Amino acid sequence: MRPKIDPPEAAELLRWARRSGFTIHIVGQVTSPHALVLVRFAGGYIDIVHLRGADRTEVARIPHDEHASIWQPKLVTFHYYGSVLDALNALKCLPNPLDETARQVPYTPPRDSTPPH
Repeated sequence: MRPKIDPPEAAELLRWARRSGFTIHIVGQVTSPHALVLVRFAGGYIDIVHLRGADRTEVARIPHDEHASIWQPKLVTFHYYGSVLDALNALKCLPNPLDETARQVPYTPPRDSTPPH
């Protein structure tokens, strides 16, 4: 039995992520996960999603280097924390990391509003 995904619109965004090359990792029990972690390698970057709930989703793009951590990114070139729909839509709209409009300068993501890992 698959766990229910709320809101239902998130299921289509998760299907988009899968079609777009993300691998999905379940943290916790399959029937009752603590989080879903989605990861995609994109050129010299890694796109990451930490989905903990309808209003607790973090997305980030991090440089793919020796300091890269998909579990708690220290430096990002993009970061968003909020609802699953807003976070996944923001990720979906990110330009290709090699595009000249893509942010290239890493920065430390805010941690004050994010839950502890």
